[in-house]
Amino acid sequence: MISKTKSRRVCAITLSAFLWLIATAQAQDISPVKRIDGKEALFHIKFLASAELKGRETFTPEELTAGRYIANEFERYGLKAIDSEQTYFQEIDARHTAVSPPSLLALGGHAFTEGKDYRIAAIGSNTLDAEVVFVGYGVTVKDHDSYGGVDATGKIVMVFEGNFPGKGGSAASLPALLIGNAINHGATGMIFVTGTSPKNRKWEIGSELSLASMLFPIAAASRRGICQWSDEVWKKWLEFPFAYVSMDVANELLAKSTRTVTALKKDIDDSGKPSSFELDQKLKIQANVHIGTRRTRNVVGFVEGRDATVRNQVIIVGAHYDHVGVMRDSIGIAYGADDNASGTATLLEIARAFAECKLKPRRSLLFIAFTGEERGLIGSQYYVDHPLVPLSKTIAYINLVPFQKNNLVLFTKVLDIRGVNDHSERAPRCARTFVL
Repeated sequence: MISKTKSRRVCAITLSAFLWLIATAQAQDISPVKRIDGKEALFHIKFLASAELKGRETFTPEELTAGRYIANEFERYGLKAIDSEQTYFQEIDARHTAVSPPSLLALGGHAFTEGKDYRIAAIGSNTLDAEVVFVGYGVTVKDHDSYGGVDATGKIVMVFEGNFPGKGGSAASLPALLIGNAINHGATGMIFVTGTSPKNRKWEIGSELSLASMLFPIAAASRRGICQWSDEVWKKWLEFPFAYVSMDVANELLAKSTRTVTALKKDIDDSGKPSSFELDQKLKIQANVHIGTRRTRNVVGFVEGRDATVRNQVIIVGAHYDHVGVMRDSIGIAYGADDNASGTATLLEIARAFAECKLKPRRSLLFIAFTGEERGLIGSQYYVDHPLVPLSKTIAYINLVPFQKNNLVLFTKVLDIRGVNDHSERAPRCARTFVL
């Protein structure tokens, strides 16, 4: 249920963003501010986060419905469409990966049951018959190297779910960085044990995970020695089979050691030291990942500025409207009210207010509802590569999402254009001033 508190919070976020824009526009008539209220924003949130929209996963009919809803609102408000087809849509043919049959995970002569015992993630395609090495949290940080004392070269590593409790462990435990770190240590595949840490449960690695989505984590991880990234690592990523496995499967693999995942996790947590070892088991894994393209779209509305000398410059107000859809296991629909129906509702309210405002801002405003944020910043990356207004004319980007740093691809590009150097460290901190 979405509370009145949430409604008031969205209203406050909307007003803050609106007043900032009004200030930059030097508008004297701010009567549309009074028209913004939580009820209208809450209406948008309730629709976008409804069960019927099933979490608005990218490439699904439900996400298309959400996009049409936003476009209809833009048209109803009187915003201009500046795409070539005048539809409010920026169409995107995005790279898409999906698991295709057959898949296999087998120990000796016993094949595990897909969907019950394991699931293949849409990471890399390969067939392996290799030794298994247990590497605990799978991290390499200052005082803890999960790969210390073992040789993972050419082997499948077993990693359990959860954040390493030591310093730097939370960042190092990101699944994408666990894969990069495993590749750095010569591993050729990974099995990821689910259910070992309910409090730190990880979202599944999306079927679309671009380098753009890992821009800042990779830069930070490389500086801190968590993992080193290169074109060679990315090439190996596409040949790296990755499977989620149940605790029962993990314990069957550990049987010869007479130890359990739960006991090993407790040992590592209590001692702070790795308990890595070779399992003396060979596991066969087959992952077939199909790479193709699927269509999705950003939704874009335009308010032209009043000052002929600067109206060719734009301030972009953005929010992503997709979410992660229906989760496996017992989680069900991830409704995404806060991530990011609330940001999208704020975007719509600000767009409506500016469209109704008699005195337009000096510069033009571009309202963009981005697609594919959860699948690797697909929409914002595409916009950077195919801007509807030259990026050299982009003065600022306001990102509407609570407590996150999404769409930093576009933010970083704006920093480049504005002449800000060395933003690998500064961009995340600067971006927080734009997250409302």
